[in-house]
Amino acid sequence: MLINATAVLFALLCVYWFAFKEGFFSGVIHLACVVVAGALTFAFWEPLALVMLNSPSTREWAWGVSLLSLFCVFLFALRLTANFAIPEKINFPNLLDLIGGGITGAGSGILTTGMLMLGVGFLPVGDLGGVGFRRDGSGQPTVRGSVVPFAVMTERFYAGLSQGAFAPMTNSGSLATTYPEIAKQAWALHRDTDEKGRIELTAAPTDLTVGTPYFGVYGEGATEYFVVPVTISKSGFHRGASFVLSSSQAKLIGKPSGKETPKTAFPTMWREGGKLYPFDGQTNYATNLPGTQEVALQLAFPASELSGQKPSFLLFKGLRIALAQASEDVAVLQGSSGDSGAIYDKTVASVPKPYVETGNQLGVLFNKNDAPSGMEISDGAVTFSDGVDVPSTTKGNPSRGLRVEKVYELPGTKLVRVDVSRGRSPIDIWGDVRNTAGEDAKLVIVDSDGNTYDAIGWLHKKTSDRLMHIKVDDRNGVASIGAVPMISSSGKDTLILLFRVPIGRDVKAIMLGDKTIATVNLEIK
Repeated sequence: MLINATAVLFALLCVYWFAFKEGFFSGVIHLACVVVAGALTFAFWEPLALVMLNSPSTREWAWGVSLLSLFCVFLFALRLTANFAIPEKINFPNLLDLIGGGITGAGSGILTTGMLMLGVGFLPVGDLGGVGFRRDGSGQPTVRGSVVPFAVMTERFYAGLSQGAFAPMTNSGSLATTYPEIAKQAWALHRDTDEKGRIELTAAPTDLTVGTPYFGVYGEGATEYFVVPVTISKSGFHRGASFVLSSSQAKLIGKPSGKETPKTAFPTMWREGGKLYPFDGQTNYATNLPGTQEVALQLAFPASELSGQKPSFLLFKGLRIALAQASEDVAVLQGSSGDSGAIYDKTVASVPKPYVETGNQLGVLFNKNDAPSGMEISDGAVTFSDGVDVPSTTKGNPSRGLRVEKVYELPGTKLVRVDVSRGRSPIDIWGDVRNTAGEDAKLVIVDSDGNTYDAIGWLHKKTSDRLMHIKVDDRNGVASIGAVPMISSSGKDTLILLFRVPIGRDVKAIMLGDKTIATVNLEIK
């Protein structure tokens, strides 16, 4: 494997450089700089990554780029400071320079290569030879492939320092107890659901909520589990649309006592929608139904894997989440498996078509080459639009390959169009209704099972300006009624809100906050 050869070559170059060029003294200084740079990197790596995770443009690169950039910056700064502080080196006999320089060069080479390999392992750049934690035929994580042990050696070196001379002074945490087996995690664990590394594989703190774990018998039989309830919002879905979790992308970390090493466990089953599913095959994933707003899971980890240790952290797609003390009361899991829903008022007046209907038409046709900045298009359909304007009348006659005239529909879903045009539609979200609900209230549609669906955007035809204002954002959607454009009560403009709903569902109501403002009877087919 090329990366193995590159790693070994770099380490050998370090040995050569300090044994035959720089000597023992320079080797010691550089090794000290490398050790300190690595320690500082691990100290600031997680906080910087968490900041980067909050930005859509950097979230997939957060863990790798933060580690690599911090290490390079710290090493450069320390080496520069050492050069100014110690301008002259001490000369030693040639034999000592050769042996000592070779040893310190090897140490610097191994640690530097190990840090670089850890950083590269966290980047979304493919499967990197298929090493690290992967799933075997039974669907459970196992170690596959082999790589030069520099990353593992670096991990063990700093894990030891984190519990010794470089132990934190402000808390009891350490690299050894919070990120055990970080080398295996970097090299493939987080990219397990995608062979080419071209799908969103990270999670941000705002993407999910974690409840109180349950400890006890769970499912069939008498086996004891630690069960962690996790709810993932659509901001944690791939492009706000698809969520996939394999058994190797969630890991429970135990809390060791004394000189113990933390034990870890992977989930063997999960509960979703009131049903229990095993992680027992290569194609068994926890997923979302198309068009759903969130996924509520109960991840079950065998308690025996922790060997008596209590769970302290959950690693979820690389994100470390502190856990509350596990409860032996199964009631803590109530309502955390996605089997509850919204309750709407069935006595509210019904709204007919065409005010609520399915359809992906934009209501305007334009040339793909004229699409404004902030809009993404695929096969003649808008896949993303950050609230931009296009002319509401067609200019020219674009060829079929350049025509844009619809909004993209995810497989297994249909777009539901809700006409809320002021002064024209019976669906009233204006005036007293809006004031009573408050600007922070969310407008949703509800299906027969009580599932709610947020608006993903709107089509706002501004008649006076001859423009169509288009917003399509599956990830962030329409956060509240306050984000919906205000339109005149004259009835000139039209405003259609867009929702994605899975095929096979029956839309029954429209709610603003906890108030039902209309009932409907729309079958999604």
